[in-house]
Amino acid sequence: MNEPIPFQGTDRATGAAQFFSRMQRYKSLLKRRWWVLMLTLGIAVGAQTYRASMSPITYVSKAQMIVGNRQTVTDTAAAATDENFVGTTKMLFAGNLINMRAKEVLRTNEPHMPVAPVSLGISLVPRTSIFLVQARGTYSKYTQAYLNACMEEFLKYREETRGRSGDETIQAVTAE
Repeated sequence: MNEPIPFQGTDRATGAAQFFSRMQRYKSLLKRRWWVLMLTLGIAVGAQTYRASMSPITYVSKAQMIVGNRQTVTDTAAAATDENFVGTTKMLFAGNLINMRAKEVLRTNEPHMPVAPVSLGISLVPRTSIFLVQARGTYSKYTQAYLNACMEEFLKYREETRGRSGDETIQAVTAE
């Protein structure tokens, strides 16, 4: 009874009989060993419940930021410039400079708030200049304050670099 039935592809009735014979065998096996399936399912659900109850709560703070002065893409050179703009903005926002500035601002402005690790996620809404910024952390107020500080420091940094480039342009024109 446990010997495999050789496949005979020429007769459809024999193939159907073999299929239903196997199904009957699996059905009787399930009737005899149903408890193995239920025990395995119970262990898996219990393990996942335990893992979920022991993991810390993660708070999410979301924001949208419009980073302007993007040009409409009309040719391949402009498309490459547009990709550079998006990549540069993402890396600058998630980079050490902005994050260290934000942590320093929080350390000085909110000394009573406990410091907790926060991870940032930055994405771009397609065909717009809107960046979606998402912060995840274990302490809700710190996560929200950190996201706000990062956005403020990013905007301050952009103003500083624009001011420097404007001054350099004026000096270059004056030198000419």
